[in-house]
Amino acid sequence: MLSGDVLSGYVGDVFRIGATGYTSLPLYAPTDKDGSGLLLPGQEGYAVLGQLYGEFAHAERGQARSLGGYLRLSGTPDGSLVGGNMALARVVMARRIGEMPVGLGGAVRIGFSLETGAVGATAGMKLPRSGWQQAASGFLSVDTRFGPFFLALGATRGGETSAYLLLGPTW
Repeated sequence: MLSGDVLSGYVGDVFRIGATGYTSLPLYAPTDKDGSGLLLPGQEGYAVLGQLYGEFAHAERGQARSLGGYLRLSGTPDGSLVGGNMALARVVMARRIGEMPVGLGGAVRIGFSLETGAVGATAGMKLPRSGWQQAASGFLSVDTRFGPFFLALGATRGGETSAYLLLGPTW
């Protein structure tokens, strides 16, 4: 099995953590033979993109932190939740379901996210105690020459929904 992970950044500016992807597909193997040796003869390999992500941030010197938008409480309008502290956790999973024709792009994936987050009004490094919201999204992505193209639908518990059309890395 091959795996890779990415992300982090502002630990001193409070906290952030990152992503992981997994595959049992061989890096190189003849097309007429079973590949990696990790599976029994005849078994298919798999490739899964996934992310387990957490973020906590606090405002300094009059700055504000916000939530809302794709993968930041999908379904909630972008940047609509603002306050002195912000916490966000999400899980994202995607599965490769096909391939675009040569010259048009690469892999086609379908996936989902589960998210929870809150914004607190108080300044300082205090985790918000109330106002936690849950959200989810479903998406279809296609690798193109210009980067990944996403078509996504998001919903926040309580009724807010949004549709997203994005080009470029999102997680």
